[in-house]
Amino acid sequence: MNKKIISMILAINCFLFASCTSLGGNGSSSESSLNESSSIDSSSTEDSSSEPAISETLWAHWKFQNVEGCYTGDIDTDELRFIDLSGNGNDLVTNYEGNGDQLDIFSWDTGVNEEELTALKFNNTLALAESVDPYDKEFTTYSGAYVSGKYLSTVGDATLSYIDIRPSWTIEIVFKVSSEWNNSYNRYTGIFSRQGVSKYEDEPFFSMATAAASNDIPGALGTANTVDLQLVYANQNESFKNSEYAVGIKAEEWVHYMVVGDGGLVSTYINGNLVETISSDCTFAYSPYGWEVGVGRKDGNGAVTMNPKHSEGLIRRLFCGSISEIKFSKEAIDVNDSLWTKIKK
Repeated sequence: MNKKIISMILAINCFLFASCTSLGGNGSSSESSLNESSSIDSSSTEDSSSEPAISETLWAHWKFQNVEGCYTGDIDTDELRFIDLSGNGNDLVTNYEGNGDQLDIFSWDTGVNEEELTALKFNNTLALAESVDPYDKEFTTYSGAYVSGKYLSTVGDATLSYIDIRPSWTIEIVFKVSSEWNNSYNRYTGIFSRQGVSKYEDEPFFSMATAAASNDIPGALGTANTVDLQLVYANQNESFKNSEYAVGIKAEEWVHYMVVGDGGLVSTYINGNLVETISSDCTFAYSPYGWEVGVGRKDGNGAVTMNPKHSEGLIRRLFCGSISEIKFSKEAIDVNDSLWTKIKK
């Protein structure tokens, strides 16, 4: 009985072998097809698993950290792409202004805490700009008529460029100002902004920015080695609000900057403290452009400048400091549940 079973198994194996060789010749083409199929399936699985899942609570989320999955590209060449961790496709890519393509602007800095060991440093200094700018110094002064450096902006098909952001939202930034921040060259730089400038107000439609230093000295940090912050905000009827906060941000100290819309009010928090609340419908003014990190713009009409006058606004400032994280939530977040908890501990 056992011999019969063995004979049957051998016969079946011979039949299968004959079938395979008749279909695939010497078997190489079949093997090749199988390998190609396996390779395609493997890469497809890898690609899909590497993409962040779409978040139900976030419009966008970027961590500017030297961590796998947060970015692609090469820090040594400044060609970086930061992945939108919300899964909504709002990746940030490198751009340059003036002769910024000749400069090494980006580097890794020490992070906020032991869990986040790195952050992205923007070395947009006046000294670096002057090293590649063949123009008179008057074009690299407070007038903002000429800048050279790099910044980041959302990709062309970013969802943030097209969606109507609901009345409840929160934007948080964890950043610090560099000790090389120059009050003449870097003041009024957007940390996180909506591209596009109102021709009536000569301001961006939305910008969380550094402002002039309190009691500032041209070409330096303020007398107390501090800078202030600014919020420019316009809703859909282009009702503008431009506020400056004399909070005295010190160089090289991490700051949590947070703006919250709850459907009727827009509230600003700096390092956990409420500094202003305004009445607003909490919608965002329409702009046909995307969002950007580390750049300040004006309309530019009538400006004497060496920089190109982009349709989305003349670039007048570039950020000098480090950024660890930007988080854009779909709801109003309590400050006690915010990224502020990472800094204060």
